[in-house]
Amino acid sequence: KVLELGCGNGNNLMLFYHYGCDVEGVDNDRTCIRNAKYNFKRCQDEYRLNNTHNFVNKDMVDFIAAYEGGPYDVLLIANSIYYLDYSRIIDLLTLVKERCIVTHNSLMFISIRTPNDSRYNKSIRCGKNTFKLDIKETGEYNCFLTFLTKPELLLILRKNFKFSFKRMFHSRFDNLQNGKLISNDDIIFWGRVE
Repeated sequence: KVLELGCGNGNNLMLFYHYGCDVEGVDNDRTCIRNAKYNFKRCQDEYRLNNTHNFVNKDMVDFIAAYEGGPYDVLLIANSIYYLDYSRIIDLLTLVKERCIVTHNSLMFISIRTPNDSRYNKSIRCGKNTFKLDIKETGEYNCFLTFLTKPELLLILRKNFKFSFKRMFHSRFDNLQNGKLISNDDIIFWGRVE
């Protein structure tokens, strides 16, 4: 059972689905959820897959707060948690623990932007580690982004979880968006919950 918070059109979940996992995705963008449902239904029909897929149009914090099912084997929060302000990141991870979203042996994957990301220098501070973007070329104008260092992310995670295995590394790459070079800098965390 795999859950992705901020799943977009579900592309991160597709490989899990092809390998027989039941997958669930949550995103607050209605169009992305509609596209994910379409893509997975088509894949299910074309390849005659029997495993389940479910996509929910909801805020990820609200989804976790209301969740009453069993734990997931894998929790993905890839390229989405940094759109929450700092306090909502804390709320989300606290709720993941309290609502038993993950349990012993569950895997967690999280990526978050660092202050070395080029967006950091083009942002207006509006809270602890949280900024409002002042650029248009990435399509994130007026979006809120939270930037964390590796020690800050580890501190937040350690408040709620113990890991029997963990890996952290940086992902640095440049891409061209609307004629501007954007330097991305993310911390990637992958761990197994004790």
